[in-house]
Amino acid sequence: MKLLLQSFMVASCFISIFSKPLSKECKCWDGYQPNDNGSECVGVLILHVMQCNIPQAPRCKCSGDVSGILSDKTGIWCTTYKSGKELKRWECENKTEWQKFFEKHPEYKP
Repeated sequence: MKLLLQSFMVASCFISIFSKPLSKECKCWDGYQPNDNGSECVGVLILHVMQCNIPQAPRCKCSGDVSGILSDKTGIWCTTYKSGKELKRWECENKTEWQKFFEKHPEYKP
Protein backbone atom coordinates (compact mmCIF):
# COMPACT_ATOMS: atom_id res chain seq x y z
CA MET A 1 0.00 0.00 0.00
CA LYS A 2 2.81 2.36 0.91
CA LEU A 3 4.54 1.66 -2.41
CA LEU A 4 1.29 2.30 -4.29
CA LEU A 5 0.83 5.65 -2.52
CA GLN A 6 4.43 6.69 -3.27
CA SER A 7 4.01 5.72 -6.92
CA PHE A 8 0.80 7.74 -7.11
CA MET A 9 2.48 10.81 -5.57
CA VAL A 10 5.46 10.60 -7.92
CA ALA A 11 3.17 10.15 -10.92
CA SER A 12 0.92 13.08 -9.94
CA CYS A 13 3.96 15.30 -9.36
CA PHE A 14 5.36 14.24 -12.74
CA ILE A 15 2.03 14.98 -14.44
CA SER A 16 1.68 18.41 -12.82
CA ILE A 17 5.19 19.41 -13.89
CA PHE A 18 4.85 18.30 -17.49
CA SER A 19 1.19 19.15 -18.05
CA LYS A 20 1.77 22.89 -17.64
CA PRO A 21 2.62 24.57 -20.92
CA LEU A 22 6.03 26.18 -21.02
CA SER A 23 5.07 29.79 -20.46
CA LYS A 24 6.75 32.22 -22.78
CA GLU A 25 6.46 35.89 -21.96
CA CYS A 26 3.89 37.65 -24.15
CA LYS A 27 5.43 40.92 -25.36
CA CYS A 28 3.01 43.40 -26.94
CA TRP A 29 3.36 46.65 -28.88
CA ASP A 30 2.59 50.01 -27.28
CA GLY A 31 -1.18 50.36 -27.01
CA TYR A 32 -1.66 46.60 -26.54
CA GLN A 33 -1.60 44.35 -23.50
CA PRO A 34 -1.55 40.57 -23.03
CA ASN A 35 -4.98 38.97 -22.59
CA ASP A 36 -5.87 37.16 -19.35
CA ASN A 37 -4.09 33.91 -20.23
CA GLY A 38 -1.16 35.60 -22.02
CA SER A 39 -1.83 33.96 -25.38
CA GLU A 40 -2.34 37.10 -27.49
CA CYS A 41 -2.17 40.91 -27.40
CA VAL A 42 -5.36 42.95 -27.18
CA GLY A 43 -5.67 46.61 -28.16
CA VAL A 44 -6.25 48.94 -25.21
CA LEU A 45 -8.07 51.72 -27.09
CA ILE A 46 -8.94 49.85 -30.29
CA LEU A 47 -10.75 46.61 -31.02
CA HIS A 48 -7.81 44.62 -32.40
CA VAL A 49 -6.12 41.36 -31.41
CA MET A 50 -2.68 40.21 -32.54
CA GLN A 51 -0.14 37.53 -31.71
CA CYS A 52 2.39 37.96 -28.93
CA ASN A 53 6.05 38.68 -29.63
CA ILE A 54 5.63 40.20 -33.10
CA PRO A 55 8.56 42.55 -33.75
CA GLN A 56 7.47 46.13 -34.33
CA ALA A 57 8.97 47.69 -37.43
CA PRO A 58 10.17 51.29 -37.28
CA ARG A 59 8.00 53.99 -38.83
CA CYS A 60 9.21 55.38 -42.13
CA LYS A 61 10.34 58.97 -41.50
CA CYS A 62 9.76 61.39 -44.35
CA SER A 63 10.04 65.14 -44.72
CA GLY A 64 8.79 67.41 -47.45
CA ASP A 65 5.63 67.04 -49.51
CA VAL A 66 4.61 63.50 -48.51
CA SER A 67 1.31 61.93 -49.53
CA GLY A 68 1.95 58.51 -48.06
CA ILE A 69 4.24 55.58 -47.34
CA LEU A 70 4.50 52.80 -49.91
CA SER A 71 5.73 49.28 -49.21
CA ASP A 72 6.36 47.01 -52.18
CA LYS A 73 8.79 44.28 -53.22
CA THR A 74 11.51 46.90 -53.84
CA GLY A 75 11.34 48.41 -50.35
CA ILE A 76 9.59 51.03 -48.24
CA TRP A 77 9.27 54.50 -49.71
CA CYS A 78 8.08 58.03 -49.02
CA THR A 79 5.79 59.04 -51.88
CA THR A 80 4.02 62.05 -53.34
CA TYR A 81 0.82 61.52 -55.33
CA LYS A 82 -1.30 63.93 -57.32
CA SER A 83 -4.57 63.04 -59.04
CA GLY A 84 -3.98 59.37 -58.24
CA LYS A 85 -0.54 59.25 -59.89
CA GLU A 86 2.78 58.81 -58.18
CA LEU A 87 4.93 61.89 -58.80
CA LYS A 88 7.90 61.17 -56.61
CA ARG A 89 9.35 58.33 -54.53
CA TRP A 90 12.33 58.42 -52.15
CA GLU A 91 13.80 56.25 -49.39
CA CYS A 92 12.81 56.65 -45.76
CA GLU A 93 15.12 59.06 -43.95
CA ASN A 94 15.70 56.46 -41.22
CA LYS A 95 17.10 53.93 -43.70
CA THR A 96 19.73 52.61 -41.24
CA GLU A 97 17.01 51.86 -38.69
CA TRP A 98 15.17 49.81 -41.34
CA GLN A 99 18.36 48.01 -42.36
CA LYS A 100 18.99 46.98 -38.75
CA PHE A 101 15.38 45.78 -38.42
CA PHE A 102 15.64 43.66 -41.61
CA GLU A 103 19.01 42.22 -40.52
CA LYS A 104 17.42 41.10 -37.26
CA HIS A 105 14.12 39.99 -38.89
CA PRO A 106 14.80 39.02 -42.54
CA GLU A 107 11.40 37.32 -42.78
CA TYR A 108 9.76 40.77 -42.80
CA LYS A 109 11.81 42.13 -45.70
CA PRO A 110 9.58 42.99 -48.68
